[in-house]
Amino acid sequence: MDQLFDTLRGGSSLEPAFDRAVVQDLIALAPPGIDELFALVAVTDALTRDRAEGPTTVVLDTAPTGHALRLLALPEAAREWIQALLAVLLKYRQVVGLGQLAQELVEMSKQLRTLEALLRDPERTAFVAVTRPAALPRLETERLLRELDALGIPVAGLLANAVTPPGCARCRRAAAREETHVRALARRFLTGAGRPMILAPMVAPEPRGVRGLRDWGNAWRRLDRAGRP
Repeated sequence: MDQLFDTLRGGSSLEPAFDRAVVQDLIALAPPGIDELFALVAVTDALTRDRAEGPTTVVLDTAPTGHALRLLALPEAAREWIQALLAVLLKYRQVVGLGQLAQELVEMSKQLRTLEALLRDPERTAFVAVTRPAALPRLETERLLRELDALGIPVAGLLANAVTPPGCARCRRAAAREETHVRALARRFLTGAGRPMILAPMVAPEPRGVRGLRDWGNAWRRLDRAGRP
């Protein structure tokens, strides 16, 4: 951008100081997380190029809820930010042409639009929410589900992790408390057809290795529409 405005200043009588200040402010206001977004765009772009080699599944372990929602809402905000930069460049296309920077911005805008479509396509994208059977995680998960619905991002499943197994009296009391939150989540989540809600038991020590993970996975329980295992 600085090279563009230096060219304008040196090659004509124009003094676009206001637009330079506008662009500098726009760059300073780049959406937080845009580096991570560009990394996600690079992954999806590679998947698009390699699709001829056969189906590929990529699992992304997201950041905590607030950061994940910010990232998922970012493509639209970033595309608007890019379009604002392009609007300034287009004012000077007759003087210096659009150049490489404008071409890159246009390409990035197209990639972001592709990413938005991918995130909203239930045939290609699925969000699996993972929570704990306790009050605060339940409320956070309910907020997450509302936000994903608002963004139009399909949710394919909900997993309640580290559920206390039956055992001693103390374990039974903890399991009873957790069941309240599990049933509340089930009422909220199991209204959608075909979306599984799964309970994964707490184990100690944590499962490691293929056999340990397989045994733990075999202990998972799927709830029915009434919220019963």
